[in-house]
Amino acid sequence: MTGSAASCRERLSRLSRQQQVVAYLAFANEITVAARSDFLDGLEGFERAKQCNEALHRIVAHSVRLETGQADLGAVQSFAGIVCEAASNRGWIPLLSRGIALAESGGRLSRPSSPSSSWSAPRASS
Repeated sequence: MTGSAASCRERLSRLSRQQQVVAYLAFANEITVAARSDFLDGLEGFERAKQCNEALHRIVAHSVRLETGQADLGAVQSFAGIVCEAASNRGWIPLLSRGIALAESGGRLSRPSSPSSSWSAPRASS
């Protein structure tokens, strides 16, 4: 696991389950912003958009399991490792880090009024 991925995993491990849900859902939102530009890049962009869709599916499903108490400690730790490594491999660590920071702050980060026009999300790597 890369240093950035390991750092994200450590930060996620310190969050409560409710904070993890916030972090993952904020990360999912960031992925949707990153995916928008992928749809405009032809076949290569389509493949990246499919990766975004699969990531969203897994993140939202895990968030539901966390929120409903269906995720045991092993699943929580395993998922954090998988998500952090995938974020590292795809260039999404900044996206995940923003989600974690939001959860760590209790949802009190100041944000631009229009994220889609004001935030510049890194493009997903192939």
